[in-house]
Amino acid sequence: EADDAANVAAAGAIVTAAEAIAETSAAAAAAVIFAENAATGAIAAGTAEAEAATNATVADATTVISVTEATANAATETAETAATAIVAVATTAAADYTKDYIKIAFP
Repeated sequence: EADDAANVAAAGAIVTAAEAIAETSAAAAAAVIFAENAATGAIAAGTAEAEAATNATVADATTVISVTEATANAATETAETAATAIVAVATTAAADYTKDYIKIAFP
């Protein structure tokens, strides 16, 4: 009977230890799942943040391109206006010169 009691006690201790191991394993599994979820969340947040930063950079670059293009267009228009004025003055001067030359050459 003493052996039976000892065996029952030993079996109880084994069951208790197995339950503790199972609880620890369950806690460890939950911790792993939590860590995986946290990592997935961090990756998603990092991806969203990186995407937002990329979008902001693209928007900034687009603005710079637009401003540069507008500045270039304005400079081109100014140059065209100046060139047109120079051509007009040169044309007038050439016409005046031609008139004066004809007057001198054929009085």
